[in-house]
Amino acid sequence: MCALLDKKQHIAIVGPSATYISGSLLRPLNIWYSLKSLGNVQVHYISIKSIAQVLLYVRSLRVSNIIIVSGHNPWVSAFLVLLGRLLQKIVFVDIHGSAWYEASITGSKIYWRFIFFVSELILYRFSQWLICASQFLHSFLNKYFSVDSSKIFIIENAITPIFEKVYGALSKYKKEKLKRIVERFTKLNIGTRKILLSPLPGVFIANIKALHELEKLKIKDFLVIVTGTKCSSSNNISCMEYLPYSLYVAILLISDGTLLPYPPDAVCGGSRNKVLETLYCGVPLITTHIGVLHTNLKPYKHYIPLKDPEWINIVKNSKVISEIVSNAKKKAYTYSFRIFKFKLFRALLKALRSLRTSTTTTL
Repeated sequence: MCALLDKKQHIAIVGPSATYISGSLLRPLNIWYSLKSLGNVQVHYISIKSIAQVLLYVRSLRVSNIIIVSGHNPWVSAFLVLLGRLLQKIVFVDIHGSAWYEASITGSKIYWRFIFFVSELILYRFSQWLICASQFLHSFLNKYFSVDSSKIFIIENAITPIFEKVYGALSKYKKEKLKRIVERFTKLNIGTRKILLSPLPGVFIANIKALHELEKLKIKDFLVIVTGTKCSSSNNISCMEYLPYSLYVAILLISDGTLLPYPPDAVCGGSRNKVLETLYCGVPLITTHIGVLHTNLKPYKHYIPLKDPEWINIVKNSKVISEIVSNAKKKAYTYSFRIFKFKLFRALLKALRSLRTSTTTTL
């Protein structure tokens, strides 16, 4: 990579607000962590909440050689792409999923589907390079938007360094101490009850649908902690809105399972971060086949299928759970940050080589 960086490169990563750690922020963070240590590269993270805010950072974008857009809704991404091309920059768009596809599957109002489609059409057509979170998205772009495969890179989701750091700090504590910390900061009375964690932030349609499915399950044997959304709490379900990231990880570590009851239409564009984090922590995963989309996880080997009427008894069977968790932790290593970083370097190398070749040909 260094051979191609014979002059200092300025890279602007334009992502969502970094005030709170959310699923949309994790891929931009992985991109930033991948590039920040390169010797001849100066990386800026530009936090944007709306199109209006973009105008405040035009100067930063003008001095950048490469702009990477990641974690935004389609119309903000489309605006950033058009601005980047107007400024004559190399523009990458990191695609987490397709809002148009997800809105179509879930039956959203037609005007939202129209807005999503037009916005995605613009950003796919005018960005020089696209990074996709799965092979599915690659095929999707080919089929519905006729995007040339030569401008698409596939870089799957990965465990973020920030998660590994928080996990490393908290995993040193015994489970009982972590439980007391969680009780103190959440005001929950956990006691001796077994816990299931359901991280379902309400900003995503798929999570809202999963929450509706969760409320139908009527679980009596566990305390279910739902994070990231408002819902009706009961004796067995406790709902919390946004939690600090370290507190979320602490709850995950004391949980007896992560419960993700996604229905058939709760689709996503890449492997879910909460799934990867669950595998990494060695916590049993209970979900549907939709919950493990874009992974090669197998039921009963890596996770407990929610369609099994005996899933609660499986969770309680320590011998069976031990084997499933062991297999799942091994699988988690295939989603390591190092792989993400390597693939990102390879994508940037190809882009820079292509730029250099086209410049030489023109001359």
